[in-house]
Amino acid sequence: MSKVALQVVFALVPSTVLRYINFALDILLEILKEIPEAHLAWPTEAKMQENSHLITRKHCGAKYLDGAFGFMDGLNLPLQASGDHNKQNANYNGWLHKHVISNIIVFLPEGTIMVAVMNAPGSWHDSNMAWPIYDLLRHKTPNSCFLIANSAFPCLGVGEAQKIKVPLKINVCRTREQDQESQEVTTARQAVEWGMQAIQGCFS
Repeated sequence: MSKVALQVVFALVPSTVLRYINFALDILLEILKEIPEAHLAWPTEAKMQENSHLITRKHCGAKYLDGAFGFMDGLNLPLQASGDHNKQNANYNGWLHKHVISNIIVFLPEGTIMVAVMNAPGSWHDSNMAWPIYDLLRHKTPNSCFLIANSAFPCLGVGEAQKIKVPLKINVCRTREQDQESQEVTTARQAVEWGMQAIQGCFS
């Protein structure tokens, strides 16, 4: 329900609605801290294998996806332009031609969020924001496991040590096998695009 709708339903002025929303958000945060299922945490190796089985079962025959345990994508949320010139400049995304806050979200295959990088300036590129996730992939992820992402992110290794698998760019010369692998990645990560659109819809 929007703030305007709350004002109409309860006959409240905007400042009162805002005060109650902030009060409620503080309560929500304290409650979420007490719920283990609400915590964002990097999965164990056993959980990675379990998630990998979910993905490979969904995409039967996609050998290139064997070992994928989650999906990573960037999310830009709209932001009101600031009166401060420096803040306004930092949050302006030239690609989107608007002011946004940038986020990186890593999803498990069942749709839950395992880890995220939040509230970075909109001018930052996704690949530059994701360093905390790169560290988790390098130091807390076995070589047989990896994330599926789009081509904005680096692959972080080669062969079995590759930690991120992305679709190949359209204009790159590639073999039939590479075409098949790229298509498998594109198909698997489609659900992430739908999920991101659902989150963006809450802010539109």
